[in-house]
Amino acid sequence: MKRSTIVGLLAFTLIMIESLFVDAQYNINNSNNFTLFELFTSEGCSSCPAADKTLADIQQQYKNKNVLILAYHVDYWNSLGWKDAFSTESNTQRQEYYSQIFKLNSNYTPQVVVNGRKQFIGSDRPKILNAISEQNTDITHCRLEVNAVIKRNNVSVTTKTANLPAGSIVIVCLVQKQATTKVKAGENTGRMLQHTNVVRDFVSVNAGNNIQTTNFVLPNGLSGHEMFIAAFIQNKRTGVITALNTKEIN
Repeated sequence: MKRSTIVGLLAFTLIMIESLFVDAQYNINNSNNFTLFELFTSEGCSSCPAADKTLADIQQQYKNKNVLILAYHVDYWNSLGWKDAFSTESNTQRQEYYSQIFKLNSNYTPQVVVNGRKQFIGSDRPKILNAISEQNTDITHCRLEVNAVIKRNNVSVTTKTANLPAGSIVIVCLVQKQATTKVKAGENTGRMLQHTNVVRDFVSVNAGNNIQTTNFVLPNGLSGHEMFIAAFIQNKRTGVITALNTKEIN
């Protein structure tokens, strides 16, 4: 192969890598005009990869339109042959919170919750698209500012709120932009699964019109540019989410 060809291929590869990195940025800045999809999923569930892909495609298509996908991997599939490394009990508890909000008989996957207001099967693309057009017209006036500072493997996140509705809390999430898993057992044996916006940790902060600080530890082997912070204001009793913000970790 000629040197000029090699150089050209290298340049193309670098451009592609850069474009992938740019595509992973989510610039939702203190927005009240947004659509937040919280996906509850599992690598042990055979119907979940379709939902993962559908919502990843939606994220790519609407990444500049205040649409954000957050994927919470639940742990109740782990006893059926494959342990999902991204699953946590906290994620399952968050889904149970929504089950109570929506008066469901049990948890299920894949489930998507839209702005804390409605829920349905996470692979239902028509409902997802309809939810975007509906929720992006619902504007409130509370304020949420986010700042993130990284030192070594620790991320310090500061949130500042104002004009909060009564009963509000702030949810702060540490999110991994992309992940890939080769599943070796369970219902998805042999499949290479692609994940987008995996919630690796989150905390609930009792909010007033003030400043709060939250600290996260980066997962082993990951750097700040592979992660971002998502924060949102939620009514604890009703589940309704009224503001959303994201912050890159550099």
